[in-house]
Amino acid sequence: MVIVGSIAVIVIIWGGLMYITAKGDGTKNKTARTMIIYALIGLAITLFAGGAMWTITNFLDVTP
Repeated sequence: MVIVGSIAVIVIIWGGLMYITAKGDGTKNKTARTMIIYALIGLAITLFAGGAMWTITNFLDVTP
């Protein structure tokens, strides 16, 4: 989860820099926005999976 979270943060920063430097170019803006959205979706899925794993392991009283 740490690796995926780190990659997502890097992609969000990269997409933000692309968005800032697009200078009004519609194609670059759309690409940067898509990168940020996909990184946020991936981060949300990762956090959900980690929370589900934590909940299940605590409910069943097992260690991963």
